[in-house]
Amino acid sequence: MRIVFTTLFILINCVAYAQYENMLNKSFAEKRPLLVEFYENKLKIHIDSFSDKKNIIEELRAFGKTHKDKSLVAEATLAEAWLQLLESPGKNLQTGLMQDFVKASLKSKDYISATRAYRTLGDLYWQKAENYQLAFVNYLKNIEISKLLTEEEYPEKMVDYASIGYAFYFFKEYPQAIIYLKEGLKHKPPYKLARVQSDLRNSLGLYYQTSGNLDSSDFYFNEILVNETVLHQQWKGIANVSLGYNQFLRGDYEKAIDFLRQSMATGLRYNDYDLVGMSMLHLANIYLKQNKIAESERLAIEVRPYVQRSKKFELYELLYPLLSKLYSAKGDLKNGRLYLDSSLWAKDSSERKFSSMQLARAQQKIKSEQQQFKLAKLEDEKADKIWQRNVLIGFLIFLSAMALYIYKLIKRKHKQEQLLKDLYLDKKEKELTAAEKHLKSFTVNLQEKSRLLEELETQLELKGHEDEKLIEQLQQSTLLTDEQWNEFRLLFDQVHSGYLVRLKEKLPELTPGEIRYMALAKLHFNNKEMAAALGISQQTVRVTVHRLRKKLHFPEEGTLTDLIDSI
Repeated sequence: MRIVFTTLFILINCVAYAQYENMLNKSFAEKRPLLVEFYENKLKIHIDSFSDKKNIIEELRAFGKTHKDKSLVAEATLAEAWLQLLESPGKNLQTGLMQDFVKASLKSKDYISATRAYRTLGDLYWQKAENYQLAFVNYLKNIEISKLLTEEEYPEKMVDYASIGYAFYFFKEYPQAIIYLKEGLKHKPPYKLARVQSDLRNSLGLYYQTSGNLDSSDFYFNEILVNETVLHQQWKGIANVSLGYNQFLRGDYEKAIDFLRQSMATGLRYNDYDLVGMSMLHLANIYLKQNKIAESERLAIEVRPYVQRSKKFELYELLYPLLSKLYSAKGDLKNGRLYLDSSLWAKDSSERKFSSMQLARAQQKIKSEQQQFKLAKLEDEKADKIWQRNVLIGFLIFLSAMALYIYKLIKRKHKQEQLLKDLYLDKKEKELTAAEKHLKSFTVNLQEKSRLLEELETQLELKGHEDEKLIEQLQQSTLLTDEQWNEFRLLFDQVHSGYLVRLKEKLPELTPGEIRYMALAKLHFNNKEMAAALGISQQTVRVTVHRLRKKLHFPEEGTLTDLIDSI
């Protein structure tokens, strides 16, 4: 017996592990059909009476760790978080594990796990907690994360858009609903969930039916008939009842009856009370319009059990007005008024329920916005303080760096300038010293030659008149030739920088001879030395001085030396 139990245990484990092995190291798209089977048939996630869920989750986690498959370990954590949400008492969802899972998934850039977690949170906030605002928040996050993934990586985009599209449609926020519903139809239907495509088309068809655009409504309902598989024949019944109602609204009762009979047959085949009830009620209304009172009454009686089992206000909203009109048509005004009151009650109850849900969502939205506002304000204040601090620190660092840079730059520039200045001054000083030395030598040489010439003139004068010509030639000889003058001028400019330029600017009418005279006078040559250097007589020198006085309007009592030194 023990051997039998052991063998059975091994076989069960082998079957279980075979399922996990098929998912090993596979992409999400590849293992998604197996995950559907795992959640529905093995884990039985939505069956409360199945108590072995936690063991199965640990089994999956252990298998993933053993084979170093992080995606299976993550799947086990997602399943555990989902189970925690489902087992939460009442409407207070325990979201801690799921929130941690989302953070870890985003941190590791596992966007597939993150977006699936957000949709799971959205579904449970909507269905279990009835916290519609948080449902919308998570649905929107689900959409934003799924945009980061391709259809090949993540083949559930249609489900995501269907979830948020239906949520907006439910609250009659049609502009947003239409955007998401149409976007959902652009994607491929996922494995075993082709009915999602029909759900999207049905919602769009109902919207256009409500807005009176019956042709567009027909288009989407016919798309369900054409594309739905035999696995989901109920959707064809739903499409037929809606197409029948469109024909009823157009007044084409014969076509309407044909569609409604098909939908009623489908509903009866699959025990779909909503579908049977809706089909019968529309047929009964058509018969009443056609004045077929008996057929209308028969259907009104037959439909009641289906309406009661359905427990949907939408069916009561159709049943009670029908009975009111039916009894009124038969002349039973009492029951007619009674069912009219009931129809008003059903309508008011439906509106109250919807209004309370809208109010709940509005209150949740206000509360959420207030909370978000407080958090955002705190975050903004914190961010502002951090920003101000960082800016101040950055500014101080920048100022310090700039100050240090400018200081070093100025210091280096000053050092370079000082070095250049020192080099320049040193050079100029050397050049000036050399020029002064050369000019002094030049001047001494001229003065020496002038003295020798003067002595020669004296000796010749003592010999007699026979040498008068020689004396005249000596007097007219120029010690300061043009070539020497150029050399002299260069040396003079170096020692007395800019003197000759200033002289020319101040006294532009001076002749070259007068300029030479002024230059020699600056060097304190006397009349004899000057006459000898310039090759003129002393008388000519005196005439030159007199002419200069007249040109310069210089008084006789003033010395020419004062004028020369003032230039």
